Amino acid sequence: MSASAPASGVRLIRLVPGVLFVLVGLVALGFVVRLQSRLEASNRWTEAPCTILAASSAFESDAFHVHVTYRYVVDSIEHTSDQVAFSDSGDRDHARAVLARHPVGSTSTCWVNPADPSDAVLERRVDNAWVGVLLGVVFVLVGLFLVRSARARRRA
Repeated sequence: MSASAPASGVRLIRLVPGVLFVLVGLVALGFVVRLQSRLEASNRWTEAPCTILAASSAFESDAFHVHVTYRYVVDSIEHTSDQVAFSDSGDRDHARAVLARHPVGSTSTCWVNPADPSDAVLERRVDNAWVGVLLGVVFVLVGLFLVRSARARRRA
């Protein structure tokens, strides 16, 4: 066995975390791009009246998530959904504000995907997309730094 075999194993061990960081960052950025593209597409969705059936909020994974169930009718077919927005989490004040806009028993407007009437949102927005962008960019940059440093050590 040559001396270069253990060295290449060490290089690989140093390279793998960098590649994983880049991949995680790209997935985070891809998630934000997907949310933004759905938001953009929703500008062409159909407006429909809806009735709020249930509304609550819960603290989950370090953020408040709002749960609102509503009923709407498209082409004489009744649908229910619980999607408030394309992403919906925030602090307690955010949750209270969303619940105040959609009290149980009230009528509101929802936006329905004409290609799939079971796909609807109460509010066309994406919350805290900057967090996903920031995390994605940081992960990609850290990953590229790790990859570059692993490659530089190989040359040394």
